[in-house]
Order: sequence, then structure tokens, then C-alpha cells
Amino acid sequence: MKLEKKRMKSIIKYGCGLLCLCLATACSEDKINESELPVIEAEYTLPQGKSEADDRIVSFYKKYGTYILYDFVEADLKWTQVEVNSGWGGYQYIPADPQYAGEVMDFLTEWVFSFYPEHFLMEILPYKIFLTSDLTDFYGQKRGAQIYSTQMVIANCSKKITKFSKAEKIAFKNELHTAFFNSGFSLFQIPEDFYKISDYTSAVTYWEPSSENSPRNRGFLADSNGNEWCYTPPFNENMDLQTYLYHLRTRTKEEWKADLAYPLVEQKYNILKEYFKFELNIDLEAIAEKVE
Repeated sequence: MKLEKKRMKSIIKYGCGLLCLCLATACSEDKINESELPVIEAEYTLPQGKSEADDRIVSFYKKYGTYILYDFVEADLKWTQVEVNSGWGGYQYIPADPQYAGEVMDFLTEWVFSFYPEHFLMEILPYKIFLTSDLTDFYGQKRGAQIYSTQMVIANCSKKITKFSKAEKIAFKNELHTAFFNSGFSLFQIPEDFYKISDYTSAVTYWEPSSENSPRNRGFLADSNGNEWCYTPPFNENMDLQTYLYHLRTRTKEEWKADLAYPLVEQKYNILKEYFKFELNIDLEAIAEKVE
């Protein structure tokens, strides 16, 4: 069952101790009574008791097997199955204000979860979601969300979520969808036709936009920062895919018009759009068009 798999992710960190216990038991001639075996309890108990959203958080856990936590210790947030701080060492956060956990759940429900089918959510939701008031990455940039391994950190659990401008809502939405797409990426079986359209072996003359050898005429988009990444072959096919997925879920139809004037871009756009819509029941255009 999916929920059991998620719970097992948490139990991994107790593995070393249990392994030692098992080895010791195997070497012993004495039988150990079941009542003498250690009981592994969940790290956190729900409800946490500090938010009016506690009932919703408990219901969410019962449905998806995912903890939503606003009260936690830093070591747990930064813990990974490989090494403490290996994924979060440079991140800094300000604790959440439990009073606004409900507003965060409202935002997640309306702006994120509503765009995914239930079976997909069951697969991509991490074991733990840590709510924070503020999240800063190791470059000093403010972040709305970050996912690593089996856990995710979400910012804006504070009064500021009630005062978001339209632009702030869109930016937060985009970060959340990016995090969840990263979590579910292994579930995607991208059609091979997507990779057959562009030539990944020859150089792009990116400084001549009107040339047949320019990025758009070759079917390549700029990255999320507006940089042309396809300078020197061999190109990274995964970078091409990730760039398209980013733009598909963040740019409205109006914002796509200029790029869709290029035939190869339009072909790749349609392949991905139709795959996600008809095979996975995820409407990337609808995600992008959600702006208020």
C-alpha cells in the first residue's frame, strides 16, 4: 500500500539500530519475547495542537500518509537518508506561525492539488511537509518551496500569505508546482517523438535569431532565467525537457504566442501538452492560466 511505503521511508533511519538488534538476536540462544522488542513510534504526533487547521492536517495525513508539520526541530527538517544536512545545509528558515497553517492548506488545495488526479497525488506527496514562515537558499534567495528526497519545505506560513499580490501568488504557485513535478518526475514516460524533433548533435548559432540555426528555429527554449542554454553540443536532452515543462506550467497562452510561431517549438509544445492531458490527466495549460 502507498501509505505503508511512505511510513517506511521514515523508519529507514532506525535501520542501523534494528540491524544491530537483529544480529544480536541471531547470535543469541535465548528467545526474546515479543513484549521485549522495542516499539518504534512516529517522530511526531498529530494533531500538534497549535492551529485551527489541526483537524484538516490530521485528515490529510489519514488520506495521503503525509505529515504536515508547523512545529518541528531543525535536525528533522535537514535530515536525509544519506547524511544530515546533505540536502539542506545552506538553507535557513524562520519558524511557521501555526495560526496561518489553514491559509497555506487553502492555497495548496486551490492552486496546486486541484490540478492533479488523486492517484498522482498519492504517488508524489512526500512523507513530511514542513511549514515555515520564511525560507532562504544558500545563495541568499527567498524561496517558496523546496523538495528533497522524502520531505518538502514550504514557506509563507505567516500573515504575509493573506496579503499576497497577484504576482506573489503566481510565483508561489510556480515554485510549488516545480517541487511537485520534481517529486513525480520518475512517473513520466515522455513520448520519444519529443526528442526526435530537435538535433542535439550540432551547434546552435544563438546570436543570429533570424537564422535557421537559431535556438527557436531548432526547437529550443531559453531556460527559466531567460538564458539560452543550447550553445555547445552534445546538448542535454533532459535540460530541453525540463525547460519545456517549466514554461508549459508557468506561461499563459498569450505569453507563448511568439515562441509558438516557430514550427519545431510548436510541435514539441503540443506533444508534451497532449501527453500530460490525455495520458496523465494533468492540464499544464490550466496550471499556467491560474493567475488569480
